[in-house]
Amino acid sequence: IKEPTPNKKMEQMENHKVAAKWITYKQVNLRLHGRQYHSKRSPRNTTKPKSMKERRNELVDRLQL
Repeated sequence: IKEPTPNKKMEQMENHKVAAKWITYKQVNLRLHGRQYHSKRSPRNTTKPKSMKERRNELVDRLQL
């Protein structure tokens, strides 16, 4: 007895749902971590984490004020 082959369309739909979930999950992560992690989808709204040098300079500026 042959196993019935799964419906191709259904399989694609399932895969799409999983992919959609993953994308939203990534977006949530981007929001949580101050957008340190670059998503391939939208590189425009990502900011690099500040380097130690920049942070130190900011602190120095604050102390001098």
